[in-house]
Amino acid sequence: MASTYSTNLAIELIGIGEQSGVWGTTTNNNLGTLLEQSISGNVTQAITDGADTTITIPSGTTGVARNIAIEMTGALTATRNLIVPANKKLYFIFNNTTGGFAVTVKVTGQTGVSVPNGAKIALVSNGTDVVSLLNYMASLTLGAALPVASGGTGITALGTGVATALGINVGSAGAFVTFNGAGGTPSSMTATNLTGTATSLNIGGNAATASAIAVGGITGLGTGVATALAVNVGSAGAFVTFNGAGGTPSSMTATNLTGTASGLTAGSASAVALGGITGLGTGIATALAVNVGTAGAPVINGGVLGTPSSGTLTNCTFPTLNQNTTGTAAGLSVTLAIASGGTGATSASTARTSLDVPSNAGSGASGTWSINVTGNAATATSATSATNATNATNASTVTTNANLTGAIVTSSGNATTVNMSPITNSLGADVALSNTALYFDGPSVAQGASGTWFVSGSVTVGDGTGSQQFYGKLWDGTTLIASGYTQSSASAETMQLSLSGYISSPAGNLRISVREPAATSGFIKYSATGEGKDSTITAIRIA
Repeated sequence: MASTYSTNLAIELIGIGEQSGVWGTTTNNNLGTLLEQSISGNVTQAITDGADTTITIPSGTTGVARNIAIEMTGALTATRNLIVPANKKLYFIFNNTTGGFAVTVKVTGQTGVSVPNGAKIALVSNGTDVVSLLNYMASLTLGAALPVASGGTGITALGTGVATALGINVGSAGAFVTFNGAGGTPSSMTATNLTGTATSLNIGGNAATASAIAVGGITGLGTGVATALAVNVGSAGAFVTFNGAGGTPSSMTATNLTGTASGLTAGSASAVALGGITGLGTGIATALAVNVGTAGAPVINGGVLGTPSSGTLTNCTFPTLNQNTTGTAAGLSVTLAIASGGTGATSASTARTSLDVPSNAGSGASGTWSINVTGNAATATSATSATNATNATNASTVTTNANLTGAIVTSSGNATTVNMSPITNSLGADVALSNTALYFDGPSVAQGASGTWFVSGSVTVGDGTGSQQFYGKLWDGTTLIASGYTQSSASAETMQLSLSGYISSPAGNLRISVREPAATSGFIKYSATGEGKDSTITAIRIA
């Protein structure tokens, strides 16, 4: 009788008389892995942004949905769904995603429960959909006051008399006064900011005393203020209002006048101060009377300078160099920048360095120059043709060179060395072959997608439960390069499978993958010898 699996946790139930000699492995997997996952398993699950994320409880093997605690991670741009199987099961869910969005945990096609970002919640799958585990608590003690956002008040105790006032109807003596509600007749009150019309204001104290009513903190008027308040605005002796007429004051000190002073008169010139200036320097009055742009007038910002007889330029910007100049520039002591058409230097050697131009002796240049070099050039980089070069890099044609490096070149003469560096990688840990239908990746190298490569490697495989078959393939994840087969003859025996071949423009990392078609207890071994190189792959670019 073949094995069956439990309804909710998919634990393997061994058939009567089955798995003789190996039932302990299945039992250990049931108790030590599957049951342990369902009771105390805590796992993280990345939530896909843009699609539903589905987790499962595979029969007899580990699965994310079998864990009791699941922490959801990932960066989200909208609300997403986590789809769980309909199996009856308890879940503790933590929405630890970023982006501030909720994730709905549900059975496919159902409603489920939305878990807010940052929330931790207890849920249960009832066989149809996911629902909240709890909806009632007999009592609850919080470690801190429940905030308003969660339906609380945010306070831990009421002030004296507050509870009593809360029990009295609004509008009755002793109740709270509501916004825009009646204030009643308080026994005492200090009003600091009253608005509206006080048509029936009664003052119970001494109405004869002016100090009993304070307006904006003023309890009395200065000398002449009461008289001025009784005069119509615009008449002599009245207050001057904002934007109102100032009349003809007998005297005044103006510190910040604006507008047009077309009718401004003064008894003496010294009485009018403009920005703190009470007099003009020699020649200023004459210059102010000359039209701007005319000889003798002041020069304005952005205006024409004219032809000054002399001047010292300390910070001038020249937009172009096409101005006509006359006279002698013997006194010019500036270095014209490269951006203005100069060299940015005051000597020939410094100018060549600034402009990255070699001297006639052939030195001083940097970067990559596409040049033809003949004769005895010590070093030629990116040259079209280099003859008798000691070191030529990326040259199309190289004749009699001592060291040739770079990619594909055509050479004639005596090419001494061509460097082709191999890429090698070994497994760092054993790989379990836990599914008979799948190939599991062993050693791999990241070589890029260009060029032609020769790749070779070997893997060490074994299964402690008995004689087993192993299929291997060398590929780039898409294109098969080579394949092979080996079989162990006894329990605990390890075998080695070696593969090699060529491939152009690989679609992915070059790798050796292994499948065990008849069991799920095998391994790709990384260090059965203790040397750590038992499963290794090497790739060499040859074109």
